[in-house]
Amino acid sequence: MTCTATDLVTAHPVITYDGILATYPLGTATVSCTATDAADNTATATTSITVRDTTPPAVTAPAPQTIEATAAAGTPATVTCTASDIVTAHPAISYDPALVTYPLGTTTITCRATDAAGNTGSATTSVTIRDTTKPTITGSASPAPNGAGWNNTAVTVHFVCTDLFLASCEADHTLTSDGAGQSVPGTGTDTSGNTATATVGGINIDRTPPAVQYSGNAVTYTVAQTVHITCGASDLLSGIATSTCADVNGPASSFALGTNTFHATATDVAGNSGSASTSFTVVLTYDSLCTLTRQLSANAGVATSLCQKLANASAAAARGDLKAAGNIAAAYQNEIDAQSGKAFTAAAAALLRSLAGAF
Repeated sequence: MTCTATDLVTAHPVITYDGILATYPLGTATVSCTATDAADNTATATTSITVRDTTPPAVTAPAPQTIEATAAAGTPATVTCTASDIVTAHPAISYDPALVTYPLGTTTITCRATDAAGNTGSATTSVTIRDTTKPTITGSASPAPNGAGWNNTAVTVHFVCTDLFLASCEADHTLTSDGAGQSVPGTGTDTSGNTATATVGGINIDRTPPAVQYSGNAVTYTVAQTVHITCGASDLLSGIATSTCADVNGPASSFALGTNTFHATATDVAGNSGSASTSFTVVLTYDSLCTLTRQLSANAGVATSLCQKLANASAAAARGDLKAAGNIAAAYQNEIDAQSGKAFTAAAAALLRSLAGAF
């Protein structure tokens, strides 16, 4: 700063300064200028210098951050800005928003630094929380299969999904159809579109009981005929595990007179049970007893004699003379007894005698 002075006599009065500085602080400083002429006359003038701060701090923000999500409520992240100022050594820095954890997506943060003069500078950065992690999904089937791996009821497949931001998980599926090696796929999806799949397989369902059948039943047999009934059990899916099915074979005379009934049950590997029964009737006539007598006799002549007695008894019964028929049947029995161990084995004789007693 330079002051000037003029004088009527002294061409160049001497000027002195009071308050002159090499540098000036913030605020207003007063400077006095005094001029002295050759006669020591003086005159003074004053002025001022004002130093002000209108320059905002320079703010530096960190580079944008991208972080994988670690919690549904928010993921921790640190944002630190720096600031410098030509006057204020440490400008106050504020953050908008000031967060400790950040939500999914991109959040823009503005850093503001203010110096002592109230000047404010700013810079922005961002924190992006992303979710690239697939959900986890597991599935299970219930009820559990039996020890052979089969179910004989409907099976429900249930899925469990986990994710920080789960959007959907596969609903339950109930399988009701028979079939081996069935499977159900499931999908879990989060809000970022990440998906995961799982498949519950190896589901074997057989809800159909085995088929049990008797075949070859003539329904009615005379004592001289032979019974040959076949029993069969089948299962088209899981297969037969156990069966009481047995063929019914033998001379009709070896079965009781009247109705004979047989039952069979089969259980498949899945645990389903099926059953069936068959019945036939063994009838006794004079003619059929004659035929059986000839079948069991080792002597044709004895058999002919016995058959004649049976023919006579049949004729008496047809006439309604049941007493005579009974007497003739008794004579048949007597002759059978006499031929036991001869024309007939003891067992055959006992059978024929018993049958004759049934008239």
